[in-house]
Amino acid sequence: MEAPQEDSAGQAVEVEAKPAVPAEPTRFTVDAEGRRVFLPGKGWMSSSAFWDIYYNRPEELPGDIDHQALHSLRAAEQTE
Repeated sequence: MEAPQEDSAGQAVEVEAKPAVPAEPTRFTVDAEGRRVFLPGKGWMSSSAFWDIYYNRPEELPGDIDHQALHSLRAAEQTE
Protein backbone atom coordinates (compact mmCIF):
# COMPACT_ATOMS: atom_id res chain seq x y z
CA MET A 1 0.00 0.00 0.00
CA GLU A 2 1.38 3.41 -0.95
CA ALA A 3 1.75 6.20 1.58
CA PRO A 4 -0.55 9.18 0.99
CA GLN A 5 0.99 11.85 -1.23
CA GLU A 6 0.95 15.55 -0.34
CA ASP A 7 1.09 18.58 -2.60
CA SER A 8 3.34 21.60 -1.94
CA ALA A 9 0.75 23.08 0.44
CA GLY A 10 0.67 19.91 2.53
CA GLN A 11 -2.77 18.85 1.31
CA ALA A 12 -3.45 15.16 0.72
CA VAL A 13 -3.50 14.27 -2.95
CA GLU A 14 -5.01 11.12 -4.43
CA VAL A 15 -2.60 9.25 -6.66
CA GLU A 16 -4.01 6.82 -9.19
CA ALA A 17 -2.32 3.43 -8.97
CA LYS A 18 -0.72 2.18 -12.16
CA PRO A 19 -1.37 -1.42 -13.19
CA ALA A 20 1.46 -3.83 -12.46
CA VAL A 21 0.85 -5.67 -15.73
CA PRO A 22 1.50 -3.87 -19.02
CA ALA A 23 -1.60 -3.18 -21.11
CA GLU A 24 -0.08 -5.06 -24.03
CA PRO A 25 1.71 -8.37 -23.39
CA THR A 26 5.28 -8.80 -24.57
CA ARG A 27 5.19 -12.58 -25.04
CA PHE A 28 2.85 -15.30 -26.25
CA THR A 29 -0.41 -14.97 -24.30
CA VAL A 30 -3.74 -16.78 -24.50
CA ASP A 31 -7.02 -15.15 -23.43
CA ALA A 32 -9.29 -18.21 -23.46
CA GLU A 33 -12.27 -16.27 -22.11
CA GLY A 34 -11.89 -13.61 -24.82
CA ARG A 35 -11.14 -16.26 -27.48
CA ARG A 36 -7.98 -14.46 -28.57
CA VAL A 37 -4.22 -14.96 -28.67
CA PHE A 38 -1.35 -12.47 -28.52
CA LEU A 39 1.64 -13.19 -30.75
CA PRO A 40 4.71 -10.94 -30.37
CA GLY A 41 5.14 -8.89 -33.52
CA LYS A 42 1.55 -9.55 -34.63
CA GLY A 43 -0.49 -8.38 -31.63
CA TRP A 44 -3.87 -9.74 -30.50
CA MET A 45 -5.76 -11.92 -32.96
CA SER A 46 -8.91 -14.01 -32.88
CA SER A 47 -8.52 -17.65 -31.98
CA SER A 48 -9.58 -18.64 -35.51
CA ALA A 49 -6.78 -16.50 -37.00
CA PHE A 50 -4.35 -18.06 -34.54
CA TRP A 51 -5.41 -21.63 -35.38
CA ASP A 52 -4.89 -20.82 -39.07
CA ILE A 53 -1.29 -19.85 -38.33
CA TYR A 54 -0.84 -22.80 -35.95
CA TYR A 55 -1.87 -25.41 -38.52
CA ASN A 56 -0.86 -23.76 -41.81
CA ARG A 57 2.14 -21.53 -41.03
CA PRO A 58 3.79 -22.87 -37.85
CA GLU A 59 7.06 -21.17 -38.77
CA GLU A 60 5.39 -17.87 -37.77
CA LEU A 61 4.87 -19.06 -34.18
CA PRO A 62 7.18 -18.08 -31.31
CA GLY A 63 9.16 -20.78 -29.54
CA ASP A 64 7.57 -20.18 -26.14
CA ILE A 65 4.04 -21.44 -26.81
CA ASP A 66 2.02 -22.31 -23.69
CA HIS A 67 0.39 -25.58 -24.75
CA GLN A 68 -1.67 -25.82 -21.54
CA ALA A 69 -3.19 -22.40 -22.28
CA LEU A 70 -3.94 -23.52 -25.85
CA HIS A 71 -5.72 -26.57 -24.44
CA SER A 72 -7.84 -24.22 -22.29
CA LEU A 73 -8.60 -22.11 -25.37
CA ARG A 74 -9.69 -25.17 -27.35
CA ALA A 75 -11.88 -26.33 -24.44
CA ALA A 76 -13.48 -22.86 -24.17
CA GLU A 77 -14.23 -22.88 -27.91
CA GLN A 78 -15.87 -26.30 -27.69
CA THR A 79 -18.32 -25.14 -25.00
CA GLU A 80 -19.89 -22.63 -27.39
